[in-house]
Amino acid sequence: MDEGSAVLEASLQIGDYYDAVGHTDVVYRVQKHLAGNSGAIPEHEVIVVDEYQDFNLLDTRLIEILAQRNPV
Repeated sequence: MDEGSAVLEASLQIGDYYDAVGHTDVVYRVQKHLAGNSGAIPEHEVIVVDEYQDFNLLDTRLIEILAQRNPV
């Protein structure tokens, strides 16, 4: 995701204003938070990913971040 994108910024502002987000918004916001706060990455015994071929780049980036502290 292009951090400088006007569309991205507008979308985030609209979500904040209405206090409502969709799946992509949630994944983006969590990914951005965890990427900047590695101590906040939750730890689990194992993370199982199913239907990986159906994930988009944003979803796979979140999995990569979770894999920093978890077996996937």
